[in-house]
Amino acid sequence: MKAIEIWRNGEKLAAAGLVDGMVTVTLTIRNPSDPIWLDARGRDASTGGHAEWLHESAQIGDEFVLRLVEVEP
Repeated sequence: MKAIEIWRNGEKLAAAGLVDGMVTVTLTIRNPSDPIWLDARGRDASTGGHAEWLHESAQIGDEFVLRLVEVEP
């Protein structure tokens, strides 16, 4: 089984759950004075439904990394 890990500046923010389908990661920029948001959503194999895994604000200079990892069933 696979999971998505989301890291910011070398720190793991979330293990995004077990996935058995599509994962959507979105950066939202509404206007320069509002925070930038990173949202991760997808299908969670443990619940069989869609889940929002992460809703994090981003700062200028942040580096986000998505890692696909293999996990034990």
